[in-house]
Amino acid sequence: MFKFHFEKFTPFHKRRVMEFLEKLSLHSRNMLSISGVDPKTIYHSFREDWFYNAPVCLYHEKEIMAIGKLSEWENALYLSCLIVRDDLQGKGFGSKFVKYLLALSILNGHHKIYLEVRKDNPIGISFFKRMGFIPIKTYELTHLMEKTLT
Repeated sequence: MFKFHFEKFTPFHKRRVMEFLEKLSLHSRNMLSISGVDPKTIYHSFREDWFYNAPVCLYHEKEIMAIGKLSEWENALYLSCLIVRDDLQGKGFGSKFVKYLLALSILNGHHKIYLEVRKDNPIGISFFKRMGFIPIKTYELTHLMEKTLT
């Protein structure tokens, strides 16, 4: 079993984050964004936002296992850029990571969290429903989902 820890992303994580992103499959990268974001674009988003938001990396030893980002949005939080390393998907890492991000949200006084998931991602939709998120609005390519934090 992996022993892992979480770290808030900072610009000093660049090399490890870029290695992680470059190893993702095209499918995983496409699921990150409506437009199919490439690793450099994702890294730019993390680099620009690291001070004002909460980009977080899940590590095992010195290797990144997953990334995700919490941003303030309409008096709540918005979860984005969540991706688990391809070879670890379906093994519980995403659930542990989301639970950590939810706990971080509660500790910081937030009561709601939102995310968007692509409509052509049934595995992602099912995953977030199991995590307690409810679809509240449908856009052309995504579902907006919400979870009330207690």
